[in-house]
Amino acid sequence: MIDLTKVPMSRFGSYFAISQDAESGEVILRDLHGGDECPDKLFTLEIPGENEKAKTAVRAEPTFLTLSAGEGKVEVCFGTPDTVNIYGTNTGLRLLTKEPTRYDTVLPLPDGGWEFISYKKDYKYRFDCVGGTILVKKQEDGISPVFEITPSGNYFELAITGYRVVCGHSPHTDYRQARQETDRSYACWLSSMNVLGGGEMAELAAYIAWSCVVGAESNLTRPAMYSSKNVMANAWSWDNCFCALAVAGSYPELALDQLLLFADHQDASGAYPDFVNDRFSSYSCVKPPVFGWTCEKLQSIHPFFKRREVVEQLYRTVERNTRFWMDYRKVDGLFFYTHGNDSGWDNASVFGKGVPLEAPDLTAHLIRQADSLASMAEKLGDRKAAGEWHERAQQWTGMLLERLSDSDGFFARVQGEPLECRSSLLLCLPVILGNRLPGAAIEKLLDSLENRFLTPYGLATEEVSSPYYRQDGYWLGPVWAPVMYLVTDALKQLGRLDLAKTYEQRFLSAIEKSGMSENFDPLTGCGNCDPAFAWTASVCLLYLRDISDWNEWI
Repeated sequence: MIDLTKVPMSRFGSYFAISQDAESGEVILRDLHGGDECPDKLFTLEIPGENEKAKTAVRAEPTFLTLSAGEGKVEVCFGTPDTVNIYGTNTGLRLLTKEPTRYDTVLPLPDGGWEFISYKKDYKYRFDCVGGTILVKKQEDGISPVFEITPSGNYFELAITGYRVVCGHSPHTDYRQARQETDRSYACWLSSMNVLGGGEMAELAAYIAWSCVVGAESNLTRPAMYSSKNVMANAWSWDNCFCALAVAGSYPELALDQLLLFADHQDASGAYPDFVNDRFSSYSCVKPPVFGWTCEKLQSIHPFFKRREVVEQLYRTVERNTRFWMDYRKVDGLFFYTHGNDSGWDNASVFGKGVPLEAPDLTAHLIRQADSLASMAEKLGDRKAAGEWHERAQQWTGMLLERLSDSDGFFARVQGEPLECRSSLLLCLPVILGNRLPGAAIEKLLDSLENRFLTPYGLATEEVSSPYYRQDGYWLGPVWAPVMYLVTDALKQLGRLDLAKTYEQRFLSAIEKSGMSENFDPLTGCGNCDPAFAWTASVCLLYLRDISDWNEWI
């Protein structure tokens, strides 16, 4: 069972989702076309008539939703990614349009169906009913349409099909067949993701990963795992890396799509877009260069990523991206961010004095990326390129140590001046370089992680004692999945398996308490922001696979 006030009901490949408003209790059918800046509420679903006086009970499972009031019962599922299938017994159904615009249009179709044209979505929706009739009315405002579904006997079947221009297939109105199809799809996913028997935490993580995928359409050249189907309905260019790692073992092609989606939209400069959706690619910011590290991890997960043609594809795009940083984001030998969002740590305390910011995490990511490129070039037989990338990694490591560190650890610089602010966990991310760093530097980083940032629920992104710390401060304190995974992966590479396990278990404790939230209060484990986030689910799956005894978390 899922809580619709926190976790939307959707399915793999679909832009449709159903959520429940926590205050009003309304059950709302939504459409995520257009991304997170586009209004997404389509219809409120209500049980009308005599049953309306009874309180409607709402129960959601991963593959279907049940509304019941009095003797009436309505079931909803997504039989195909573009179809909402509804089956009602002993009741009708009322669908009230949400957030209408004056150009919205409803018209009858020659074959008996109805078409609703939504201008805010630039999308159309076809209504087809079997065993009942569709009556279109107006709401009290005299503008917004209401679809009243009335059963002919004691049941009806309704299909709502979404499309941009024309409906390219016959409506799928058979509810039983629709349920069988979505049940089969989800069961196959669970089995392939190897979470059966893993308890509620594992299944919730697998469900969110499955349901957050949307299909290739318009600007989206490949299937994409959105960050969420709550609010953040886009694919971001570092979220995608952690999502790819989670599915790589079972669905390597889908994992590769998460990276190549951004290669498809790579700017001529080599920059990846900050985010993409089916309508738009944003280049106002970028994200930290973690694609190289991701390629290394993917090769360790599945042999698919060692195929020459796959290595060639990834090498080309990661090389171009690295040259973007070399050509456009480097001054006096150091790489820099022009916005907090570039780092992925949007409002971290190190950005308090402005930009451009020369940050040690950025150089560390690029050193890892250069090492990854050297490895891929070697696999492709290009020893000259491999040597050049290896030499760059060495040179950048020297610059990092010489100009962004001292006896107290790593620091950031703004316009060449060292920052006094050293309370952000971001400054500890050079730990990802492992044994490329001197032993003393590694020990200093490990000490900082353990004694300055570790909390009962993972690594706080800002020291709890810092004046900048906020429990719900986004990157000013809360614990985040991607940072946890980067650090624990580094600890494993350093052979500190004991620390890695401790950190993993603390983060899983937060998830066990608060679900797949976007981030977590480091002191209480309470979830913050979006409660159904894909990279949290992805890191959860990766961590659970590290645990030999499932019963530890059941």
